[in-house]
Amino acid sequence: MKTTTTTAKQFVLDLPELGTDDVLVRASAAGFKLTRGYVHSIRSLARKAEKRPASTDRAALSLEDQFVDLVMELGILRSQVLLDSARGVARSLVASPS
Repeated sequence: MKTTTTTAKQFVLDLPELGTDDVLVRASAAGFKLTRGYVHSIRSLARKAEKRPASTDRAALSLEDQFVDLVMELGILRSQVLLDSARGVARSLVASPS
């Protein structure tokens, strides 16, 4: 049986007609822990993406734009875990003699 996982980003984007407070209530009921700022960020980035030319893909975006897109897709908490892990690996590589 295939299950689908909804990201926080997709959850917010699926409720364009609702105000931020209503989205936060529904998100909480669905098990998402979102903030007002996060909802605004998702919607703001979605509006910017709509204004981009249709031919624009991830490869054409700046690295910062790609990073922001990935953070919004994964969620801030999961992104922070991944960054912390990468930071730990980088520190161990720098600290260990070759």
